[in-house]
Amino acid sequence: MRKPNGYGSIKKLSGNRRRPFVFVITQDGKQKAIEYFCTQTEAEIYAADYNKKNNKILHGHETTFDELFYRWLPFYIDKHQPSKSTINSYNNSYKHCLPLHEMPLKKIKYYHLQDIIDTVKRKGLSYSTCKKIRSTLSLMFKYALMMEYVDKNYVMLLNLGKNKQKRPHKPFTRQK
Repeated sequence: MRKPNGYGSIKKLSGNRRRPFVFVITQDGKQKAIEYFCTQTEAEIYAADYNKKNNKILHGHETTFDELFYRWLPFYIDKHQPSKSTINSYNNSYKHCLPLHEMPLKKIKYYHLQDIIDTVKRKGLSYSTCKKIRSTLSLMFKYALMMEYVDKNYVMLLNLGKNKQKRPHKPFTRQK
């Protein structure tokens, strides 16, 4: 999709770099690098925020699930300082939500979220994985409500089912 004139662009720099993506704008006929990023998604979000601050708002743009995650995670890390393993589990939960990544937040309904949980169950993953996904979604949608990206939080309605133990504990058999 084309961007409007004066919006800026994102370029991938050559070579092996830690932050290969750069957001550039044109000033006085020359391109000026504003910020460097690890992923293109982070650069796109920064470009949208940069242009929003400079009164270059795109009409008709809706925040996607992808953008919400990349806005929520730094906010949450700054506020709560979670451990590395917690941050990794949030990233893993986010990866399970692949069908939602490009979907605008206002179009995400209950059945989309419940389908994610049901798919994870069908794959044979544990009950705790479903709980972690629901927890991540809950935190993300609370942030979205706070920032007024959405009007409703459907995460509270998600049904995980009962926890069926894979190996139930039986210390003795009936014969013993």
